[in-house]
Amino acid sequence: MKKAQEKDKEEYDKRKVVKESNEAEKANGISTPVYNFKEDQDCSDFSNSTEATEFMKQSMKAGFGDHRLDRNKDGIACN
Repeated sequence: MKKAQEKDKEEYDKRKVVKESNEAEKANGISTPVYNFKEDQDCSDFSNSTEATEFMKQSMKAGFGDHRLDRNKDGIACN
């Protein structure tokens, strides 16, 4: 029972991070895409490395990892 509660809290916290980030950007007039971090993404799913890097950073911030987009671990996806 306790593990289920911890898992639910972890999922809630992940969604809260994404929601707060989106709200802050909207308040600043910045429009960003809404990502589904549960779907696995590959470099071919993005039009350029900047877009892939932004997705990777947002995914990591939300606790979903880097989706193996940064193979050489330099902080830039798909290069």
